[in-house]
Amino acid sequence: MDSEGHSPVKPSLHKEVIEAMNYLSAASHLGELWTYEYGKSRIPIDKLEIIEYEHKKHLSILRSELFDVVLHPYGSTVAWLYREGYAKTLSLKEIPEAYLREFAEYAALYGKGVEINNVPLAAEKEGVKGYERITEGYETFIKILLEKGAKLTIGSDCHYCDKHWHWPGWTKEAAQIIKRCGGSDEDLWLPKGIR
Repeated sequence: MDSEGHSPVKPSLHKEVIEAMNYLSAASHLGELWTYEYGKSRIPIDKLEIIEYEHKKHLSILRSELFDVVLHPYGSTVAWLYREGYAKTLSLKEIPEAYLREFAEYAALYGKGVEINNVPLAAEKEGVKGYERITEGYETFIKILLEKGAKLTIGSDCHYCDKHWHWPGWTKEAAQIIKRCGGSDEDLWLPKGIR
């Protein structure tokens, strides 16, 4: 989904699959180039443009009736900033607090689950370069999400396995940080009909 809510996926073509799912999730990733199909003349090139573009994409996901959960919000944004040299770490501290607040308000308003990704928290614990100050940024974001009444999910975001911090089902650090920020079972998002 791009910053204006366009998607290359046509839900009407996948109606049976969508109806069979308990929920659908979406994540913003590093400046998907397919947005050119919708008349984009360029991908953002400076720090503020990247943040603004990604923020709009996140709000589009939250407004979409297709998706129930937003995966690792702003994780790809800070990765993009880090990759381009605009940030020294992958911390959510790079995202203006006003944007985090607006995201949290939309998540609560539209009843979307927000994934707290274990990977960066575990990477910081392991001392992986670039993951310094992760906890600090996540705590700020989680407290805002809880304050606004957004529901949280916990994910391992495991695309591959290694013996350190990428492993399916490893969610210990994410669960701990939610508890430290005052979260409880009541703050967790579950698919409709499971509670």
